[in-house]
Amino acid sequence: MDVQISDDDKSFTSDEMTNTWKDYLADMNKSSLSFLKERRLELKDNFKINLWLASYHEKELIEDIRINLIQFFRKNIQNSSIEFDFLIDENILPQIKTFTVEERFNAMASANPLLNEMRQTLGLDFEY
Repeated sequence: MDVQISDDDKSFTSDEMTNTWKDYLADMNKSSLSFLKERRLELKDNFKINLWLASYHEKELIEDIRINLIQFFRKNIQNSSIEFDFLIDENILPQIKTFTVEERFNAMASANPLLNEMRQTLGLDFEY
């Protein structure tokens, strides 16, 4: 899709884009989209902005606010040619490591050494 650049469209910097993004997030009152605070924007040619998301689920959630998001940016930056692309980068979220019962206990016992003493006194084991 070709973007028609109007003479009235104001050019903008990455910093202006980032500040507008922060303003949008501050105005937004949907807690289900709080993950957006940790997502990154990237300014491309012809006033296109890439928003990097961690999953297709996040993309589905933000599609619901696409029109509102674009209108907010166009109004606040004073550029009617702004468009958004929502891209997926599954490496955004760290891989979740599962812990064994013993690893969880050792982590708690390092914070509270009396747990280890209590486990030994009561003769408790990690296996059920």
